[in-house]
Amino acid sequence: MAQIIELIRPSADRSPAPCGVLAHCGACSIQQMSYAAQLAAKQSALIKQLAALGCAEQIIGQILAPPSPFGYRTRLLMPADQQQDKLCFGLYQRGTARLVPAEGCPVQHPLTLAVLAGCRQLLASHEIQASSVGGWLHALGVRVDPHGQQAQLLLCTTSPKVPAEKTLVAQLLQLPGVFSVHLTAQAERSSYPVGPEIKHLGGGARMPFHIAGKAFLLSPATFVQTSAWAANTLGEQVLALLPEHFDRLADLYGGAGIFAQLAYGRYRQGWVVEENPSAIADLQQMIKQQALSAIRASRGRVEQRVEQLTRFAPDVAIVDPPRQGCKPPAIAALCQAKPTTLIYVACGFEALLRDGQRLLEAGYRVDAVRALDMFPHTPQLEVIMRFVAEKPAR
Repeated sequence: MAQIIELIRPSADRSPAPCGVLAHCGACSIQQMSYAAQLAAKQSALIKQLAALGCAEQIIGQILAPPSPFGYRTRLLMPADQQQDKLCFGLYQRGTARLVPAEGCPVQHPLTLAVLAGCRQLLASHEIQASSVGGWLHALGVRVDPHGQQAQLLLCTTSPKVPAEKTLVAQLLQLPGVFSVHLTAQAERSSYPVGPEIKHLGGGARMPFHIAGKAFLLSPATFVQTSAWAANTLGEQVLALLPEHFDRLADLYGGAGIFAQLAYGRYRQGWVVEENPSAIADLQQMIKQQALSAIRASRGRVEQRVEQLTRFAPDVAIVDPPRQGCKPPAIAALCQAKPTTLIYVACGFEALLRDGQRLLEAGYRVDAVRALDMFPHTPQLEVIMRFVAEKPAR
């Protein structure tokens, strides 16, 4: 990554950054660019990139942006450290393992920062130390729902044994806004402190997250967008691109079935495929509690369900793969099943262009594009594309 050595003449688009640790933190790489200029640059890049898929500029809407480019992140995962013999939390300096304290990070939602501050004070009062100096705590995760003003805590530790567990957990649950406390343990400190298992310590096992007007009960290992604004907007935009009435919906890489649940009532049969066992368990619980009998949930990788996908023959498919995109067998199965409407949600341009080209070769065309500035001050964009195809009558 390039670094500024000397600033000779500032651009008209240069803007003072409110973050005091920006020069060291590895996160908001374009925060010193005015937000209007960020959006303009992203819009231009979006148009150029999607020209490879034959997307005319008129079908690419203006990038949707949050009300403010600050205070939008509703999830944090900060490593712990001891500095001047005090427990602190922060982010790693770019290219190093040195921690930069960032407990006032301006892109974090105020509720995440308030919960973080309360937790730090309480953990310090129990003389809990960071694993960087041989202590118990690797990191702290906080995930909040601004609508309900509630927070889900995740203690990332060296051991599942909690010091003075009953007292500590009870006191954490008494902090303003804290809904639940969970723990994940792995012996060694690493750049990603979340281990393979998460243990529920207290409060509700699943916390309600409000997305596009609906409450979803989610476990800490179940994915939800890092920005509540982005989660709401993404749900609303996907709904707007779906037909009003159709027969069968395939929600692939579907997580806890957020899209399938938001669209409930528009289709006769819905099928959600997701690899994450926590997400599928959450979805199955919601299907049972809310009598969502039209939805069927399957745990597994999409590329392992290709024969079922072909037999299911969806009229509409929503595809929301990881940054690497769809595996070749998955995109091939989609081309064979050929739903009349296919909504592709992408967080990586390279995968979107690759998978999109394969869909075009199968006879699809792009008729709508929506883009969300999910992470202001970074080059990233979330892109929603609607592919349409004529489908022979059965």
